[in-house]
Amino acid sequence: MRCSTAYGARPLTQPNVGSRFDLVAPGRDARGRNVGEVAPHFLLCSIGTPTVGNNVSETLEGIVNLELEKLGFELVELRRRGSRARPVVELRIDRHDGHPITVDDCARASRALEERLDAEGTVGDRYVLEVSSPGVERPLRTVHDWRRFVGQHAQVTNAELGGRVEVEILGVEGDDSDAVVTVRAPAGDEHRLSLATLADGDARLAFHW
Repeated sequence: MRCSTAYGARPLTQPNVGSRFDLVAPGRDARGRNVGEVAPHFLLCSIGTPTVGNNVSETLEGIVNLELEKLGFELVELRRRGSRARPVVELRIDRHDGHPITVDDCARASRALEERLDAEGTVGDRYVLEVSSPGVERPLRTVHDWRRFVGQHAQVTNAELGGRVEVEILGVEGDDSDAVVTVRAPAGDEHRLSLATLADGDARLAFHW
């Protein structure tokens, strides 16, 4: 599920799985000021998984984290792409209470972030903001992520495993930088992996269509 805030008018349609829907907001110019006949913002929501490059500043990440925490959400992944004149900010979010992310959740997060980003000018005047659920192949980045999904399977890239391997998450010891996760490989052998050696993108939940 992905929600995007951008500029331009589109018709209002109903949400369906695998489709997009637009929520038309009042017209505003590139600096967020209300105007008369300017093409309005629209909010796009769809099912999908972003596959983009990453170019995120600490300032942007800090703003996103702060606004999401106020709403009871956590940041799973944050990426930036597009051009300097028309940047695209993509983020995946999850709920602290464990409930699945809904379209309304994406919309709330998008509106709150848009207001803050417009005020700060962090990504310029004209940008696209895309907010989505973590998806079925959710990235595993923190100790909290690994503990939450003990008993499930993940795709992990690690030299000790011999490359990219699907493993079962058995348990997690320690916290933060000294955390170690125990996994079981397909052959049945167990491995202890230091989370400090795993970079972003090295581990994701496994999903079989």
